[in-house]
Amino acid sequence: MDKSVPVSQGPTMTFRAVKMLDISLVILEFFLLAVAISVPLDKFIGKFDPKKANKKSVGILLLEVILHIWLLGAIIYMGRNIVEAIPSPFEGVEGLVHSRIKELANGAMFTYFLIFFQTNLRDKLVYLQQRLSH
Repeated sequence: MDKSVPVSQGPTMTFRAVKMLDISLVILEFFLLAVAISVPLDKFIGKFDPKKANKKSVGILLLEVILHIWLLGAIIYMGRNIVEAIPSPFEGVEGLVHSRIKELANGAMFTYFLIFFQTNLRDKLVYLQQRLSH
């Protein structure tokens, strides 16, 4: 009489494939939302003008950067909550629980995409780095 307990083999290949599809969908949702928010926001803020920046103190420029980052932080929080609320077509397939996908909770990809499209912020940071290093 064999009383050994069966050893769990872990997630199946099918489960892993479904999970990868779900993660890909989450990343796509983050990308689309970031573009939908970031491009109009960047246009609203306007292009970075180094001539105008030369007339401002470093403190004012740093304050502008901090406020821009604060605004992006609030958008990231709201955007992550929006994407979390979108139901997944893969929920329950092979036992997948969409809400347990780590990429959904941390929003790192959303943060990257959002900041990537903020040309004003990027240009201002490069300008500040150059100005502070001289």
